[in-house]
Amino acid sequence: MDDVVFTWDPILILALLLYAVITGLVAGAFPSRLLSAFQPIQILRKMKNIKLFQGVAIYKVLNVVQFSVTVLLMILVVIIADYDRKNNAIINSTVSPNILTLDLKGENYKNLQNEINQLSQVETTLATNWYYEPNKMGKDSVTINDKTLEINYVSIDPKTIVTEGISLKAGQNFPDNIPQSTEQFVLVNEAAAELLTSDSENIVGQSLLLDSVNVQVIGIMPNETIGQQLPLMYRYLPNEITTLTIKIQPNTGLEVTKAIQSLWKNSFPDKTANIQNLKADRYSGGISGELEIVGGAALIVMMIAALGILGMASYSVEIRTKELGIRKVLGANKMKLVLIVTKNFGILILIAGLIGVPAGLFCGQLLRSEMGNQLDLGLINLSIGFGLVAVLGLLTVLSQTVRAGQVEPVKVLKAE
Repeated sequence: MDDVVFTWDPILILALLLYAVITGLVAGAFPSRLLSAFQPIQILRKMKNIKLFQGVAIYKVLNVVQFSVTVLLMILVVIIADYDRKNNAIINSTVSPNILTLDLKGENYKNLQNEINQLSQVETTLATNWYYEPNKMGKDSVTINDKTLEINYVSIDPKTIVTEGISLKAGQNFPDNIPQSTEQFVLVNEAAAELLTSDSENIVGQSLLLDSVNVQVIGIMPNETIGQQLPLMYRYLPNEITTLTIKIQPNTGLEVTKAIQSLWKNSFPDKTANIQNLKADRYSGGISGELEIVGGAALIVMMIAALGILGMASYSVEIRTKELGIRKVLGANKMKLVLIVTKNFGILILIAGLIGVPAGLFCGQLLRSEMGNQLDLGLINLSIGFGLVAVLGLLTVLSQTVRAGQVEPVKVLKAE
């Protein structure tokens, strides 16, 4: 389990975080520092009077920028959380809790595998770097029809497909008498087949130049159901196997672990056995690192945006007190006064949504190219992402504008 397969394009992550942090600092922290260093009312009045365009004050633009970035990041949070939820559901229905993995640490595993197979609690063992998704990958150049590509591969035990009941999309599994010294056959998944040739269904039987060796494609595997849907080749390379995957009988984990540790110590006394439960170790069901990164960035920017609009809403109520008092004298009720002050901020949040939702959809498409079509960019996830930000923004505004309904006309006009 050396390599983490679920990876993002680092350039994309960096761009998103830089965009979030820079716009957050510029749009939120900089005005906040101004407000803390000078008199708030004077600063807000100056900001209100600064116009970027005719009739558009700079503070409105800053609020729109803040909430646009927040909407973008919140959409990413929602679609990644949805992806994790669906992925965990697949894991729970697919991966048995009775699977152990043994790190081979570069040792020859044949004799050890035979000894483990003799344990009464062990059902099957597989020497493989793939179990529903890669746990260690390599990469090689592949040439087909004068086209050369770099494609990831895993070293797989030929018995894996039969043991796990995997149905090939086309072709057949490795033959039983497959040679170990020379490589003759490979399998590819659907994504790799589509990448290698325009007519993916007819790739079975074709020859590939794999580095400097000609091999034949004998079958097409389905795309991975867990994690990313990477273009992947499946090769039988015994010397590159890093893991034994051991299926055991229920409720025998502790007993089998002790027995395997004893067998390992007899075979490799200088090294310590590293045995893990596959589901508990690799599929713990916790929050993914990707969700933590984007969620953390979204939280920071959302807090900045909320604080910014909170100050603007409070200031707006303060400077319109006389107007609100006059309106109340003329018969406006409390609800109408609150709506008068709130509606302008609601429009700003709506404009932010018109910018942030397409931006979030675009970034989601970039993520989909890395994570596969399992990433749901449907209307529901987009609406949830925008809705969460809009509700938070409006609640923040209402926490201040509700004071507009409490205006007492006599006191306001007397003060004037």
